[in-house]
Amino acid sequence: MGRPSVKLIVAHGETDKINKVGDTMVRMLLTLFLIFGASPSQGIEISEDGWQMGMISTEPGHIDIATDEVPLPDTPDYSLNLRMQVGGMNFGDFDNDGDLDLAVGCYHSQSYPPYDDWRDFMLVNNDGQLESTPSWWSTDEKSTTDIKWADFDTNGYLDLFVARGDFTFDLNAIYFGSSGGLADSPGWQATDITFSTGCAPCDHDNDGDIDMATSNQGVSPDPTRPVYIYENTGAGLNPTPAWQSADLAISGFVSWGDVNNDGWYELAVSKWVNYESCVYPNDQGTIGTTPSWTSGSTRSDKGIAFGDVDNDSFPELAIGATEPTWLFDNVSGQLGSTPIWQSNNAYHGCQDIAWGDIDGDGDPDLATVEFSNGHLRVYLNVAGTLESTPSWLYDGSGMGTALAFGDVNGDSLLDLAMGLSGQPCVLVFLNIGGSNRADEPEIPGVFSLAQNYPNPFNAVTKIDFEIKTASRVSLAILDLLGNKVDCLLDADLAAGAYSVNWDASDVASGTYFYRLTATGDSITRKMILAK
Repeated sequence: MGRPSVKLIVAHGETDKINKVGDTMVRMLLTLFLIFGASPSQGIEISEDGWQMGMISTEPGHIDIATDEVPLPDTPDYSLNLRMQVGGMNFGDFDNDGDLDLAVGCYHSQSYPPYDDWRDFMLVNNDGQLESTPSWWSTDEKSTTDIKWADFDTNGYLDLFVARGDFTFDLNAIYFGSSGGLADSPGWQATDITFSTGCAPCDHDNDGDIDMATSNQGVSPDPTRPVYIYENTGAGLNPTPAWQSADLAISGFVSWGDVNNDGWYELAVSKWVNYESCVYPNDQGTIGTTPSWTSGSTRSDKGIAFGDVDNDSFPELAIGATEPTWLFDNVSGQLGSTPIWQSNNAYHGCQDIAWGDIDGDGDPDLATVEFSNGHLRVYLNVAGTLESTPSWLYDGSGMGTALAFGDVNGDSLLDLAMGLSGQPCVLVFLNIGGSNRADEPEIPGVFSLAQNYPNPFNAVTKIDFEIKTASRVSLAILDLLGNKVDCLLDADLAAGAYSVNWDASDVASGTYFYRLTATGDSITRKMILAK
């Protein structure tokens, strides 16, 4: 018999915030335990924004669905056996050693039994191996709902932004990175009083420094807030938001994407029941305060993320919810009014959502994580179309709260990390290989890709390749997270040898990948930009 699972969705207008009435909600769920025949010792879990509840399973995590097309294992390759409530996670190379480290933000709630530690922590990556216990912990103990790496002070080292909330209105903060490592106490704090639920960095005004957007909510009887953008003027983030949306709402997550492919990124926001998820336009660096597009639905949306599903340079928009996950098409810069795709599952309770090319075929696949049943799902992208049922599904023993893609072991393949509320609190699934061929110089009879020269390089490097037959060829530059940094070539080529230069004058130092794709096959190689 499967484990009993209970989910309470608390919508604005129906009851008070969970964080304000945690004891009452716990008593309600204890009654439901009796109805479902479960033991209260299983534990009551509440999501970081306070809107979802569930119970911890007594069964170990396991694979429910797995196909040969998804190169992920049946069991996690890494498990952090700590009892924490993970609010957000993000990969980033904080020490510039070429390995991706994993930052984890933890939140506080009225879960039962109570959690006694909600500090943020980091799992340092040493030569492709995440450490077994965190070596970095924040000295302050606040409720973190989301977490992102970015170099806000442009010193060449990543800083760590933490979006914070809880009914105590913990302030958003930054831990600054330097040659001496990551500071364990904040060097920056926001001044606004809000419950932030998500964050997304972006240089939205193209001035060369990173700004930060946050989705927000309040606490009853004042449950709504605007969406905020903290501007970076070159000397760091201003602690007071320079931009806010004209509308007030209960917002879940934020995502940046260049909807009309004009070089200026628009801001997408998922919103909770009674409010429509939307996109705010970007007019040459000025973000509009009213939406240019809305989803047309007031359902309970959570995760939101742009992804160029059909590789036409116009990103589609995926929105997770307590109903099916939706995908809105982008046709030449115009998002559709109705979804072109939705997930097909018996249960829906999305908490976070992300894109990543998990099978290495050159197009982004979709991953979602669900709170009340702990499901981590992957939907493969097959030639520009997402599969409607999960191609791979892991059933975690805790409540699913966060996910992140990143190349942990340096094999040029994206791995998948899952955050949970419970014990263990972090799981990592290492990619066991897809159609992507990392560090293989040749696919016989198709094409070959040489190591860039010079490598490491400063500003400009040359990439040589040869194709055996006429075909459509693309050559893209990717960062450590698999995000496209630049497209050097996308054209029909005759058989022969070619050379392409990459000028990285405007790109930060670090480790990058270059991927050559032709006739459905890809080769990816690593290079190092050292300025």
